[in-house]
Amino acid sequence: MMFCRNCGKQIAREAVFCPGCGTKYGPVGEDKLSGGTILILWLLLLVPFVGGILVVFVSSILYYVWKGSYPKKAKAVNLHGWLVFLVGILLWIILFQLR
Repeated sequence: MMFCRNCGKQIAREAVFCPGCGTKYGPVGEDKLSGGTILILWLLLLVPFVGGILVVFVSSILYYVWKGSYPKKAKAVNLHGWLVFLVGILLWIILFQLR
């Protein structure tokens, strides 16, 4: 047994929905960002001129899709998206300073 993260009612661990409030629960272990998703975000940085914008766009979409069902995964994709974006900006500054 566990408690619903939304309403606090006790529910079975294998429950798909909370009977009290209807909060959706997925299988245990799915609320983790995969290495493949992280790799894709970092590889988008290699796209010339628009890589940073693509990273923000893709990570924002994934955040809003996952935030209700998989909050940890949503938070992680948001964090990685902004980190990649900031690294991209720093790389462009360094490249233009070397010219």
